[in-house]
Amino acid sequence: MSGPDVSNSVFHIPPEAPFVDALAANLLDMAGGDDAQLAKMRILLPTRRACRSLSDAFLRLVEAKAMLLPIMTPLGDVDADELMMEGFSGFGEFNQSDFPPAIDAMRRSLLLARAIMAKENTSPDQAIMLAGELAQLIDQVATERLDLKALPELVTDADLSEHWKQTLRFLDIIADNWPGILTSEGAIDPAKRRDLLLEARAKSWAENPPQYPVIAAGSTGSIPATADLLKVVAGLPNGRVVLPGLDMEMDASLWQKLEPSHPQFGMAGLLNHMEVPREKVKPWPINKNVAPPATLSIRTKIINRATIPASGAGVWRDKSDEKNDHASALENVTRINSSTPQDEAAAIALIMRHTLETPNKTAALITPDRSLARRVRAELKRWDIAVDDSAGTPLAKTPAGAFFELVGEMVGSNFHPVQLLACLKHPLAGPSGEKEKAIFRTWVRTLETGLLRGPRPGSGLAGLDDAYRVLKRDKRKMKALKQMGQDESSIRDILLVLKDATEHFADILAKPSSSAEEILKAHTKAAVLLSGGVEDSDNSRLWAGDAGESLSNFIGTLAGSINILGEINSGEYPALINSLITGQVVRLQSGAHPRLFIWGLLEA
Repeated sequence: MSGPDVSNSVFHIPPEAPFVDALAANLLDMAGGDDAQLAKMRILLPTRRACRSLSDAFLRLVEAKAMLLPIMTPLGDVDADELMMEGFSGFGEFNQSDFPPAIDAMRRSLLLARAIMAKENTSPDQAIMLAGELAQLIDQVATERLDLKALPELVTDADLSEHWKQTLRFLDIIADNWPGILTSEGAIDPAKRRDLLLEARAKSWAENPPQYPVIAAGSTGSIPATADLLKVVAGLPNGRVVLPGLDMEMDASLWQKLEPSHPQFGMAGLLNHMEVPREKVKPWPINKNVAPPATLSIRTKIINRATIPASGAGVWRDKSDEKNDHASALENVTRINSSTPQDEAAAIALIMRHTLETPNKTAALITPDRSLARRVRAELKRWDIAVDDSAGTPLAKTPAGAFFELVGEMVGSNFHPVQLLACLKHPLAGPSGEKEKAIFRTWVRTLETGLLRGPRPGSGLAGLDDAYRVLKRDKRKMKALKQMGQDESSIRDILLVLKDATEHFADILAKPSSSAEEILKAHTKAAVLLSGGVEDSDNSRLWAGDAGESLSNFIGTLAGSINILGEINSGEYPALINSLITGQVVRLQSGAHPRLFIWGLLEA
């Protein structure tokens, strides 16, 4: 049964127009310059970053004057730990407290890892990696409103090879065991909670339509619950749905044959869900102040033509389009061939740096390649330019995260020379004062030349002590140290620092098995002391800056849940902590350049 006609409420903004600026300009026109009317509007956007971008667009259009902004709500930020519905209040008969809380991501990983270890003969670090994959599968299944219990019914056992049967048995962890684990935790999966809140909002608005304007912009309805909400918004008295970059010129026969890999597939499915023919989607009014150059519309046609499905190969070249000036459409488009990834990053960084020579001009690097993004950020640092990468920086790639891992690897390897020097030569190792740091570096160099070059010392701190006593009896080596201007007492001093900081941690890892919680506490204490901090102090250099704050949050969250694993093989702890820290990211809280950006495909 068909629903009400909502085609008059569905709009699109062409890809050549600046989306948030075009949206903000027309919302200002709708408010008639009255901030009170603008503040009554509710804008639904795909992500939190989209909300910030729209806020910036309003400020640009009013030239940074003070104003009241509309309520802007993200429909579900897939990059955030909490998939919450911020700003949604007044659910009618529903309330957010009616739904169980979303389980913490770290706790979920550890619970899944424990279930995996109980079912499979695997190490904790391997279990954590598998738990991450299972968590993604759980959220994907919940998003698509499917049930994992139906998985065995898709194909009969007779049609499956043995390794697929093993996979099905492994997936019993989430099909049979996981619902009971969630119930005992009194929580639900984040994606499930997000969908429940979206469904509650859609039902509430359908039963009690708000009289204030509601505009859903930028979303393509890829999440079924979001598509349902967009359909409700389109049917509201003052509701509007604004689609991004809808291709209005594709042949109708091709439009019906789009494959999931096509960029327009999601919007085609959304329009079908809302029962709105594509030809009835109206253009969003574009204010003349944000209207794009005419050449960009030709560029858009070229891009759309290039992405036509293979079944439409016959229209890749349309004679009616030959009169268009394709050369002008590609004006200012430059192709750079780079021989190495480093050359590519250097070229991009130079272009972005050159942009800053023009006042108020902005530049953005759009790439799904996180390695390239990090290289460009590093190149820009040569000019003391900090750029905000929307995907963040892996915590393990930051000085704080890397040092924390190195401390664990050093002690876990029984102070193997390579791991030992990697840790002690890290910038965070040693005291903070410049003079004291210089002395510490001298100690480390003396340790390397006097004790670690030649036969490898015995294992552990005791092995280093034994090697030091042998060194003091070796007159030839002692003479060689003096000739290099090094004092053997430096080795004694660095070994004392190392012993004071890590002895307790080393003693715990020397046991066959220990409590995971106890090992983490000893690891954290060792890292703080070795970085020149004081035990139980928040002033350690390890916690400084955005990376230090992220590391502190990671350790704090992990400390509250790692007891789920109980006792583990002590020797497996370093690999476990490295697996847990993988996936943790650091985002700049401040200090990023206001005119340079690095975006992923979603933000772009």
